[in-house]
Amino acid sequence: MLSDILKDCMGKELLIQLLGQDKIAISFDFNRSNPSSYNYKSNTVIMTNYNADVLLHELFHAYQFHQVENHHETEDKDKITAIYCQASANYEVEGQIARYVYLLRRHAFDSTGRYEEYCKTRLGKKIQSAGNLIDGSGNPYTDKQNYNDYYFKPSIDIVLSIARERKYTHINYDESRSMDKNLGNLKSVSIKCS
Repeated sequence: MLSDILKDCMGKELLIQLLGQDKIAISFDFNRSNPSSYNYKSNTVIMTNYNADVLLHELFHAYQFHQVENHHETEDKDKITAIYCQASANYEVEGQIARYVYLLRRHAFDSTGRYEEYCKTRLGKKIQSAGNLIDGSGNPYTDKQNYNDYYFKPSIDIVLSIARERKYTHINYDESRSMDKNLGNLKSVSIKCS
């Protein structure tokens, strides 16, 4: 899985950036009923499958969390967690877009079975539309307000709807974040992809 991620310019930069952070544990639990996830409290990625795109998505969340840590002057993990959780829906959509862009560049839709996910689910269709409008450097091809109104914000609405259906309580949308901030992590790990 890591070798597949390293073959992509964004994936490689993501892993390079994570090397400078605290160690991230990766564990596998194939009996877990919840999907793969990143636990920011224990700095652990819990995988329920062997899909490189899913690992990239979860490692992207680790990167997002560490970016919040690096940009706030506190060692208090609870404060960092609270700041991260204020925009957790924003981070989820950015992570989904990063995963889609990775799959697109790797031509991996057929080999991973992701075609159905991106063509037949509400979130998949919206992420596909949003991801198709991202250039190699992580910037939208369209103006930022248009991108926010027609792609990013509708993706947020779907993520929040899914969270409510699954009874997730710690997912929040920070409407005050600019598009530059909402796609900032994607841009920083895509810098060598243009």
